Parts: sequence; C-alpha cells; structure tokens
Amino acid sequence: MFRLLIIFGIIFNIVSFFYTGFSFFILIFNLSFLVILYLYREKRVSDSLKENNTDIIKDDSISNYELQEFFLSQLREIIIVTNKFNVVTYANEAANIFFGKSLLAQNISSELRIPELLDSIDQVRELEKIINIDIELKVPVYKFLKVDVIPAKQQNIIIIIRDHTEIKKSQDLRSDFVANVSHELKTPLSSIRGFLETITTSAKDDPKMQKKFIEIMQQQAEKMQILIDDLMTLSRIEQQEHIKPKNNIILNNVILEAINNYKDTKNRISIKFNIPNKNILIKGDKEKLLVAFKNILDNAIKYGANKSITVNLESFDSKISLSIIDQGIGISQKDILRITERFYRSDNAKKLKIDGTGIGLSIVKHIINQHGAELKIHSVEGKGSNFTIEFAQL
Repeated sequence: MFRLLIIFGIIFNIVSFFYTGFSFFILIFNLSFLVILYLYREKRVSDSLKENNTDIIKDDSISNYELQEFFLSQLREIIIVTNKFNVVTYANEAANIFFGKSLLAQNISSELRIPELLDSIDQVRELEKIINIDIELKVPVYKFLKVDVIPAKQQNIIIIIRDHTEIKKSQDLRSDFVANVSHELKTPLSSIRGFLETITTSAKDDPKMQKKFIEIMQQQAEKMQILIDDLMTLSRIEQQEHIKPKNNIILNNVILEAINNYKDTKNRISIKFNIPNKNILIKGDKEKLLVAFKNILDNAIKYGANKSITVNLESFDSKISLSIIDQGIGISQKDILRITERFYRSDNAKKLKIDGTGIGLSIVKHIINQHGAELKIHSVEGKGSNFTIEFAQL
C-alpha cells in the first residue's frame, strides 16, 4: 500500500507540472521528498527483518561451535587434536570408543603407545607438512589403520585415523586364496602331466606300469575334483550366508541321516549317538546342515586314530547343543584359533600327511553362521576333539 501511495504521488506531481503550472523546482523538491521517504521506509523494513532474523537465530539455532562439535562426534573417523605439549585437547566419540578410554587432557605419548604415530607427530611439527602413514596393531587384536597427521596453528596437531582392518583382511584373503588354490591345483596337475609323459615315452610298451600310473592319475584327478567341489560349495554358501533359513526341520533326522552315510565307511570306526526320542525343531536348511555335519564327521574319522566317535544331541531351556566328539590326535591351541580359516591345515595334519583341502571347516563355519548358531571347539592334543554347535531354541 505504501509503495502505491508513493507511485501515485510521483504521477500526481508530474501531471500537475504539465497542466497546472507547477514550477520546475517545486516538482524536483516534491519528487525528491517522495524518493527519500520511500528509501527511508525500505531501510526501516530491512532493519526490522534483520533484527527479527537475529532474534530467531539466537532463540532457535545452535552455535557454530555446537554444530562443529555435533558434526565431529558423528564421524566414523577417529579425530584427535593435540597441543604443542602433546596433550590431547580434543577427541571425538569414535576415538574414545576405539581406544576404550577418554583421551581428553591426557598426554598422547603415554596413552597411545604407537611408535610410528608418535614419530610422525614430531616430524609434522618439524616439517610443517601433512604426513600419511599406515599402522598395523598386533595386540590385543589385529588392526590396520590409515592415519593422516596434519599441522595446525601454534604447533597443534590434528590426527585423523581410519580403520581399514576389514579392507586389509579382505585383500589378504583374496591374495591367500589365489595362492592356495594355485598351489593345491598345481601339485596334482604336475603329477598327472608327469605320469602322462612317462606313459607316452619310457612306459609306452609296459602295460603293467601304465595301469599303475593311470590309477595314480585317477587319484590325483579325484583330489582336484574334491577341491573344485569344495570351492564351489564354499562360494555358494558365502554368497547365501546372510539369508536366514525359514523352514522348520527336525534336527534329529538330519543328524541320523548324516551318521547313516558312514555305516559302510572303510575306516570302520563306530559312531555312537545319544539323541532324544522327542523331535527337536529348528529353523534350518537341511541340505546345508548335512554338509556341515558331514565335514565335521569326516574330520573326526580322519583324525580319530581309529577310535569311536560319539554324537550327543541335547535340548536345554535356551539352546540346543550338538556335540561330535572323537578320541584322536587332537588340535593344538594355536591351531584352534585358525582351524576354520580356508586352506588352513593344522600342524598335526601336515605331520601325518592326512589328505584334505583345508576348506571343510571353513564351510562349516559359514553354514553355522547362516543358522545363527555358534561353533565351539575344545581339544587336547593326544586325547581328542569336541566340536559343539549351539542352536537357539525356537
């Protein structure tokens, strides 16, 4: 409305100048007055809006410091700031969680005993440039960290740490996988090629030697086939590990079916089983559980020193426990920690030259994980092993 009045006043003065004899100076004076009035009004409105907006910011918004604090606390990266005396002046929540304690106001040299990091802090102060380092922590658990050490004002240091442990493990796993597969396939393949060359040269006229060599080649080909089958099984199970089974199955029947596969085993090891008469139901995949039980029983037979194997199935209030117990050569404590890794073979297996791909228990681990169960291994060297799987009650 105010703007319309100003515009009307300007038009009225111009018309009056041409038709009523207004002097030119009176016209200029009137127009100047109206423009000044308009500009004054606009400034008052602008000032009023700014004042209102400032009040709104003061009343409803957080300060810049609070915003920065909130942002840094939400980051997954570990952020630590130290002063020129190496005292921690800031540590975000991720830092306190990762190191398991509050670092604020502590000397970083005494709290974090990581020589590579402490050396880098000194170098950054001296050189005044960013240093990027990789750190491997061995204890209490393995960690692989990528660290940026950044100089700031007044000899302060900003440390940004990113946990790349899982990425590093994945990379190492792929490298080990390729190396192990190449090795496991190379050995039988070299044998087959060697015997084929012998059959076609020095033994080409010796049927008896040819028959012997062909039998050996068949054995080596079977080893390769077993390895390939295990790799295919492991790959399939790893891809499906996140898919939880939805079907109810009777665990008793799955165990009995697995045991019945060994009635005619050439090892002639007796398998005793204690299974309750009542049906025990779980959410599960029957075929995959058969594979898991078969792999554990295979191990019990291989390493059982031709002694009996006992299978116990028990149902408790909160869990279902399945134990497969042998009386064989046992597993050392250091091997137990790694026995479910793919291609890992225990020292005892290597010493006794027991055949195997080193994949069976890795398959077991992934199947058990898919079922939301837990695998526990207890063993004493020279006395035997106990593989226990604990399922949750329905």
